[in-house]
Amino acid sequence: MGQIARQWRFWSEAIAKAAYEVLGSCNVYVFGSVAEGRATGGSDVDVLIVANSLPGNFRARGELIAKIEEAANLPLYHPFQIHLATWKEAEVNPIYQGAVDKGIPIFVGMLSDRREFRKS
Repeated sequence: MGQIARQWRFWSEAIAKAAYEVLGSCNVYVFGSVAEGRATGGSDVDVLIVANSLPGNFRARGELIAKIEEAANLPLYHPFQIHLATWKEAEVNPIYQGAVDKGIPIFVGMLSDRREFRKS
């Protein structure tokens, strides 16, 4: 793993703080090979950000991701793959369901967790 990827927790926390600045209330999870302890030298770091409200088009979401990357002071080239989803989208996407259920929570508590969300 590269130096930045080895410091995934530090950078994931920076991404979580930046996501809160850009999006407001949100939950942030690290998932995939890093969370599962099977990262290799070429692994990226998957970060899921779940927010109550997000734009419905790719361009606007891409702009939000860029704002989060800049607010987190990530370098231009970095190993973080940032995924944005609403709770409704996370509910129907099995990869995101796994991220919420089995991933490493970095910033949780501003939103209800998925189990509570299902009750509402």
